[in-house]
Amino acid sequence: MDETIDNQQITLELKKAWLGGIWDGEGTFSIVRQHRKEYKNREKTFGLTPKLTMENTSPDIIDECCLILDQLDISYYISDRKAGSQKHKRRFVLQVCRMTEIIKFCDMIEQYVVSKKEQLKHLRAFARSRDTSYCNGKRNPFTKEEYNHAEQLRELNKLGPNDISTTIRKTLARQTEKQSRWLQKRKEKIESDLYGNIENGTETMPSPTIGK
Repeated sequence: MDETIDNQQITLELKKAWLGGIWDGEGTFSIVRQHRKEYKNREKTFGLTPKLTMENTSPDIIDECCLILDQLDISYYISDRKAGSQKHKRRFVLQVCRMTEIIKFCDMIEQYVVSKKEQLKHLRAFARSRDTSYCNGKRNPFTKEEYNHAEQLRELNKLGPNDISTTIRKTLARQTEKQSRWLQKRKEKIESDLYGNIENGTETMPSPTIGK
């Protein structure tokens, strides 16, 4: 019985790892600006809505994500965006939008996210702040810190990482050095072969053209 439970836990952990990996590569962590009109002062303002989004043309990938989210007890929304023309494929959009679900999702996959770890942290911090931001049953106005999380996340999604890691730099340097050594050896071998042919009197000469 214990072995069965352990196997189930291992299997679920592997599924969380897969979900974290696919979201790291194909998904997005975002805080969307949504404009709205305040009728009291007739001024246009905007709200901030956190979202986890996975958009893909593969129904198998979306289906697997849904199955894992069901197992993790995380609610989600799914929509079908039909192709506008024959040049485009049909797309499926999966979203997690509730504050508590976003926090739960981020906590579960954080250890498996690599390239979008900073995006995850900003989104989770924003969701945690808003999830407890209530007064008399209504949400409080957005704080300066929440606006900062939204702005930082927007910049990360727009620009991506600007710097490369030490590991990448060292690997590129090693590959460049190997390529240079290989090119130098190739050059020396060509020169050596040509010199040897000349010394032995076996230099290849062009065949004379025989006139008609």
